Amino acid sequence: MYHKGFPICYRLKNGPPSIQLSITRDERMSDIDVDYRSSTFPKALFNGHLTAGNSDVRAGGNLDTHDDRWAGLNGWWRQVFGFSLGSTAKPASDATTGRAAAIPVNPRITANQGIDASVHDFLTSWVVNRQPENAIAYLSPLSYPCLESMARKKQKPIPPGMVRFNTLMAMDRFNASLGKTNSVQDVFEAATNWKPDLKEEKNAYPAEFRLVEVPPDMAQDQGCIQAQAEGSKKDKGEFYGAALRGKLGDGRNKVM
Repeated sequence: MYHKGFPICYRLKNGPPSIQLSITRDERMSDIDVDYRSSTFPKALFNGHLTAGNSDVRAGGNLDTHDDRWAGLNGWWRQVFGFSLGSTAKPASDATTGRAAAIPVNPRITANQGIDASVHDFLTSWVVNRQPENAIAYLSPLSYPCLESMARKKQKPIPPGMVRFNTLMAMDRFNASLGKTNSVQDVFEAATNWKPDLKEEKNAYPAEFRLVEVPPDMAQDQGCIQAQAEGSKKDKGEFYGAALRGKLGDGRNKVM
């Protein structure tokens, strides 16, 4: 009657907003949505009930309407895309949201320029130029499950789609702990004792970080469980590691 193919319908009373469950006659499938606009006639013809915005929490004032009835919805998408924030979402500065949207698709240094050049530019972008959005471009999407796993261990889960944004904010907080810096060497030094048996690789920045070749089996052990589950154990590619120790701020004496 209400949703084609889902004739059995239940709707929460005292709406809008109301949750509507529409079910097929064989009870094998259902369509569940929230109606933010009144479904009564003739109001439904003019208030947007028949549009996609009726069930889109991002549309119009739907987030506030939602929170008035069910408190606590996190409008994470507004932080990503720079929309004005709803009542329960913590505001981010316009500068931060704009930078998150401006993260480059590809890093500035290409593979043929060398791993050492990539690591140096990653660190320079982060702690010298104070432009972590350019550093985040070096993070492969394959690293996202690892970052999510680390956040869960710290009991600070990352909402879906927020890995890069949360990483950007964490890098900003790290920079704030440093004070004024003029070079990568002000912040980091090579972690010379990290895996000393590994083969050293060509590195034009030995004072900043230690660059080594990592055997495939060890590389898999260093990876997170989620990445391994996606078949990375079958990967016979080349692996390298950069090890550095913090000298200032929140990273003092910590090995990365």
